[in-house]
Order: sequence, then structure tokens, then C-alpha cells
Amino acid sequence: MKIKNIFISWDFIISVLVAIIMFFIFPWRINGLFAKDIFAGALTVLSVVFSIYLAALAIIISSSDNEFIEFLEKEKMYSSIIDTFKVTLVVTFFSLVLTSILYGITAYFSIQSSSGYYINKLVLIIFIFFFFYSLLSVFVSALDSVTYFKMRTRFIRIKFRKKLKIKLRPLKKFKIH
Repeated sequence: MKIKNIFISWDFIISVLVAIIMFFIFPWRINGLFAKDIFAGALTVLSVVFSIYLAALAIIISSSDNEFIEFLEKEKMYSSIIDTFKVTLVVTFFSLVLTSILYGITAYFSIQSSSGYYINKLVLIIFIFFFFYSLLSVFVSALDSVTYFKMRTRFIRIKFRKKLKIKLRPLKKFKIH
């Protein structure tokens, strides 16, 4: 996957737009308790999404046989699907680690500060970008996994027809997100 494809993808662009909108909505100083609550909720969401995503990735990788992988490569799809999953895995893991660190820091300062504390708006904006990018990337990968299973069905159908010597009609193209 080319770096250009990452930056021109709709999940990246939407995440940037959400971050820009939030930049104009939030004040320069964000109440630390508010930020801590946001980080806590995001940590829960990202933990669940990351776990489910890893399980889905394991199922896809384990359900492939060599013939099917060759079939996908002829269609120029396998590498594209795997690259999408790899980028999503890295972004989601990074977001999970970032959110854990931010939650830990804000939780620490909420205990230490009796008069209240604030965080810089840029910290929250960076978090928002990665949080949305992770969620949208997982959604795109889920769409790619649906395409993967549609291709798997097509492959089995082609294999079955070849075995029965049934004439094949041209195949419809699938799009990888």
C-alpha cells in the first residue's frame, strides 16, 4: 500500500475534518476531568474494537488456502486487503496506547490537583483524530473483509464449475476500500 493511498482515503480525510471542526469548537484549555471521562470512554471502545478486529483478522488469515490466495493475487486484491488490515492494525494499536497514556496522565492529575487542572486543546485534537481514524479504518477493513468473503464464495463457485465443466461467464469486479 502506498503512503499516498493512506492520506487520500476517506477515513483519513473524515478524521482530519472532525479534528479540524473540534479545534474550532473547543476552548484552548480543556477541563481535565472532562478529558479524563472522554479518554475512559474511548479506552473502553478501542479495547473492544481492537479485540474484535484481531479476532476477525485471525479468521481471515486462517481461512485462506494457497489456491485462493493465488486467485486473489490474479485479481490484484490479496495484497491490497492485507495492507489495509496492516495499516488499520497499526493505527488502532497506536490509538489504544495513546488513549491509555492520556487516561493515565489525566487520572494522575485528577488525584493530585485539588483546585482542578486543564489540558491543552491540541492534545485532545490529536486524540480525536486518532480515535476517529481508528474507528473508521476498522469500518473500512470490515467492508474489505466482506469483499474478501464474497471473493471466497466466487472462488468456490468457479472451482465447483470447473470441476463440473460448466461454462463460466465473466466475473463482476469487486472494489477494495
